[in-house]
Amino acid sequence: MNTKVKPQSDTPREHRPIQSAASARAKLVRMGLLDNDGSPDIAAMTVLADIYCSLFFDDLRTLYDKEQELRSTYNIFAELFDRQEYNSVMILLAVQHDFMFKPLPDPVCLLVGDPAAVDVFISLFMDRLTVYMAEAGYENEKVPG
Repeated sequence: MNTKVKPQSDTPREHRPIQSAASARAKLVRMGLLDNDGSPDIAAMTVLADIYCSLFFDDLRTLYDKEQELRSTYNIFAELFDRQEYNSVMILLAVQHDFMFKPLPDPVCLLVGDPAAVDVFISLFMDRLTVYMAEAGYENEKVPG
């Protein structure tokens, strides 16, 4: 019996993109975000959106130390959402994560392969983001970009 342990490399592991929408869907089912029939599980998606949005909002407030920058960023999200451009909202989330030097969390990233899941997630996310903006005193104020 060989008991030698392979040494860990000092280089970061290469990130490999998802091979197929089917594998992404299978992962989402295992996570409980999709039901076995492939439809979004609203309760699980709500939990994901709430947790993710809370962390994202705190990161946005750290990233944008000026009030107008935060409002302008929110306005872009809101305009895309109002136009039902949910995939564009996902892209904007990824761009914001790049600005923060943070990867988009895997569960959120995996949603991209499932349009129905994206629609549900983005709707829940924007509901929560709007609440956080209002609680922080940025209630429905459009700011010139």
